[in-house]
Amino acid sequence: MGNKEEEARSLIEKDAKYLAAIKPDPKVPLIIESGHGIFVKDIFGNEFYDFTAGISVNNLGHSHPKILEAILEQAQKILHVYPFGTYITKPQVELAELLAKITPGRLSKTFPCNSGAEAIEGSIKLARKYTMKTELIACKRAFHGKTLGALSITAREIYRKPFEPLLPECTFIPFGDTSALEDAITEKTAAFIVEPIQAEAGIIVPPDEYLPEVQKICDEHDILLIFDCIQTGFGRTGKMFAAEHWNVAPDIMALGKALTAGACPVGAFISKPEIMDAFRWPPLSHTTTYGGHSLVCVAGKACIETLIAEKLHERAADVGSHFKKQLLELQSEFPEILKEVRGKGLLLGLVFAHTGFADSFVSLCRKQGVLVTWSINAANVVRISPPLIVAKEQVNEVVSKFVEILKQLT
Repeated sequence: MGNKEEEARSLIEKDAKYLAAIKPDPKVPLIIESGHGIFVKDIFGNEFYDFTAGISVNNLGHSHPKILEAILEQAQKILHVYPFGTYITKPQVELAELLAKITPGRLSKTFPCNSGAEAIEGSIKLARKYTMKTELIACKRAFHGKTLGALSITAREIYRKPFEPLLPECTFIPFGDTSALEDAITEKTAAFIVEPIQAEAGIIVPPDEYLPEVQKICDEHDILLIFDCIQTGFGRTGKMFAAEHWNVAPDIMALGKALTAGACPVGAFISKPEIMDAFRWPPLSHTTTYGGHSLVCVAGKACIETLIAEKLHERAADVGSHFKKQLLELQSEFPEILKEVRGKGLLLGLVFAHTGFADSFVSLCRKQGVLVTWSINAANVVRISPPLIVAKEQVNEVVSKFVEILKQLT
């Protein structure tokens, strides 16, 4: 144990010295060393339920054999190759074909990239290029990323102010309000970008009539509809993509996170063919060196095939319903602490009376061997998003821990 403690101390010191800090306070001194299924282990061998799934990334859990097998097989063939407009690689073609089959509506042409934020950047460029218009409409409390373009349509002043001026002509409207959308549209509007479920805002599910009406409004006004499905895609909410709960299809969809189930950094945006073809001229209108990397593409294909074969979106709906029912019972038992339970499938949010309760809950969960986290734009909301392979029995075990933690908070 002494050697491990020394190693841990050294890693904590070196992390503070050599890695960029993004918060004023030190990192939690939890050193994750391995993971399997829904569990991770720290450097001392302590096991934790991973009910964050790397922020809705590890939908197949950790170290899924199908993903590892696909990566190993491709690594023995070729890794990186010149990707843009000149050569064809089988992994890219196969992943793009599969995405065309599973995404809603007429989405069929994919631009692979490296992260969700990069997918948003590409979606913005594509919307402007295709429409030759400049204005963008987004929602209040939205989160689309923190690169400069993505931040321009992310509506939280604390993140925006230090980096202004951002992209001009970005308007924010309330989520769920179709009248506000109609009022915001002008002759210069290129697109409306929206999360089907606002994740970082605290797992906000829209009224059932909202997205169908949004699609109708965008069509009537001839503006593009962009869905940010980065966190709500690939089975997370009980459908392959959250928009399918309301039978709507966008013109452009941004993807990321769970596309490779955590095996490789990934992003992509997929569009109708006539829209994506706007990038044909001028040549190389949009590029990225590592987008469509062979390892990423085979991991993505293996991930999607596994999701389909094991019907994990259906499992997420079933287990998520079971989970939510138990959480609602907790709300009834601890109403002075827990004010609301939100979400669909295995993207759930616990709304606490104030941020102090939420912070304490996250900390106490970690001490009880469960990893959860709060939402970026709603610090009083704890997000729960376990791997989609989680069993009801494992959910029950975690809920029993929640009960003891909530008793400590009373």
